[in-house]
Order: sequence, then C-alpha cells, then structure tokens
Amino acid sequence: AEADDGKTGVVGFSFLIDRQIKTIQILPEHQRRGVGRALLEDAEAELAKAGHAAVYVECDVFNARAAVFYRAMGYEETGRIDTDILGYKVATHVFEKKLA
Repeated sequence: AEADDGKTGVVGFSFLIDRQIKTIQILPEHQRRGVGRALLEDAEAELAKAGHAAVYVECDVFNARAAVFYRAMGYEETGRIDTDILGYKVATHVFEKKLA
C-alpha cells in the first residue's frame, strides 16, 4: 500500500502463503486509516481468485488490536497454538474466514 500524498511511498504490505495471510504490516503513523482493511480485502480477493474457499490468519494473544480487527472483519477464532520458544510460552490465536 502506498500513501495518498504521492511522496511518502510504501506505508504497508501483506504477505500470503497458500491460503494464509502470513502478515499485514503498516507503518504506525498510517494505522487506523483504512490501510489494513484495504490490504486485508485485497488479500482475500486474491485468495478467492486463486480458488481458496477460506483464508486463515494467526496473531499472538498479546496483540489485542489485531484480534479485534480480524473479528470486526468477519473472522472467527477457530483455534489456538501454544508454543514454547526458548522457555517462554507464546500463545497464538488462529482466525478463519470463509470466502465468497
């Protein structure tokens, strides 16, 4: 995603693997301006065009803003992954959405 001002350049991106949205990243000063929504909708359209019936995304449980965002965009929590990384417990939400 690029800024509308014509000079800032790239302000965010998404990365897809198979039917998973691996990440959506947006510069902090451009968050809460619709960039994430646009990237997510574009990713969903690309996955649907590729023939996927559903999409999933993961977010760490400490990222409450992302969880609220995905729920607002129609995603349902379908699971949780508990991982041990170097002795630290890390929990991740798994969200899924059926595509039209």
